[in-house]
Parts: sequence; C-alpha cells; structure tokens
Amino acid sequence: MGRAIDELFAQIFSGLNFGDPQHLLMANAFVEAIGNSLEQWHNDPSVSSIEYTRMAWSGGMKASTAFQDLDFNFQNDSNTRNAVESQIFFTKSTISIIGNNTK
Repeated sequence: MGRAIDELFAQIFSGLNFGDPQHLLMANAFVEAIGNSLEQWHNDPSVSSIEYTRMAWSGGMKASTAFQDLDFNFQNDSNTRNAVESQIFFTKSTISIIGNNTK
C-alpha cells in the first residue's frame, strides 16, 4: 500500500492526477470494497447494490480523477445519494441533540 501512495504522490506532483493521495488510493482501490461492506452491514435486499456503490463515493474521493472519469449520470446519482444520506443523518443528529438539550 505504501508503494501505491508513493505512486499517487508522483502522479499528483507531475500533474497526471489531482486530489490527496489517501483519497485517491481509496477511490482507485477500495471504493468497491466500501460499497460491498455497506451492503453487507445494511443487509436490506430491497436496496440495489448500485446504491451502496453510490454511497461509497464520498468526501475527498469525489475530488479524484477516478470519480471525474466516471459516467456523468453516475456522478450525479452519487452526489444526490450522498446529499440525501447527509440530510437524513443531519436531521437525526439534530433531533437527538435537541432532544438531549430539552431534558
């Protein structure tokens, strides 16, 4: 893995790739495993596997060349999925925080 990060640093400094090396490595090597892990953890057969893959693309990985090279529709769907999941998390967190403050 250290070699892969070193190679990504070289690509970034040479202008062949952009983003930070850790997120580039995640985008290039682990996004599929992240999606599979989310699917296994959630274990809901009513949710399509592609939804977990869309959720796996998040944070700094979206600044990677790997994400930018994906189909525009997939990028858009992934951005939408992340926005929905962020809002759900934010809403639940806000309700929990508000609930704790009123006790």
